[in-house]
Amino acid sequence: MPPRVTRLPTTSPNWHSRLRQAYHSWWILAAAVIGMTVGEGMVFSSFGLFVEPLEDEFAWARAEVALGFSVSLLVSGMVAPVVGRAADRFGVRRLVLLGTVLTGLSFLLLATVSNLWEWYVFLAISAAVRQMIAYIPFQVLMARWFVRRRATALSILGAGMSLGAVVMVPIMTVVIEAVEWEGAFVFAGIVVTLLFVPLALFVIRDQPPADADEVQPARTPNAAPADTTRGLSLGAALRTRMFWVLTLAITGFFYGVVGWMVHAVPY
Repeated sequence: MPPRVTRLPTTSPNWHSRLRQAYHSWWILAAAVIGMTVGEGMVFSSFGLFVEPLEDEFAWARAEVALGFSVSLLVSGMVAPVVGRAADRFGVRRLVLLGTVLTGLSFLLLATVSNLWEWYVFLAISAAVRQMIAYIPFQVLMARWFVRRRATALSILGAGMSLGAVVMVPIMTVVIEAVEWEGAFVFAGIVVTLLFVPLALFVIRDQPPADADEVQPARTPNAAPADTTRGLSLGAALRTRMFWVLTLAITGFFYGVVGWMVHAVPY
């Protein structure tokens, strides 16, 4: 009787692919945090740094300068649903690539400001296109690439906004002192382009593979698989109380936080 051969368990041929995809979700999260830190910190958190230079350059009143920030926030809110719809329809990667080019050009446009109306119009344009590389598209990516650790991923992404104030405000302070406010806008446009284009081309992917580890929901024994890819429709979400509670809470938070950001530095 021939000796019995014990077969060793073989590793799945796609183990390296699955391992790479499992880690790729975290690379996307890292790219999103870096993008939020630089993109939001460059202008949003640093806006107060431009107030006094513009007052000195054009003899504008502080309220006139700050009104530009209010206009930009208004425009950001108005275009946010459009950006979200575009991310769903065309994909985050394309949206970020287009937004990067337009945001870089908008910063160059801001560097040419010489009249108050230009300040308002150019800021509005910049605010609209900057939404394409801001929180909304990256939040979409986190929702797609993370299920088991989605709350963790979104909380880490949110930290990117705070990191922008910590990291970029000191940098922009030095830049404005060195090359004035016009040069600072040019610097911002160059940095955004050099950072976001490689992130969009080489890191960001719109959809994870179905077998990626992080997109598999946690399951209890004998539990039926949960469908995590389908959510509420827009109409159904608008009819829920939780949607409006969250919306009002976030609105109140930003009213409370953003209002003093512009005036903190000059004060």
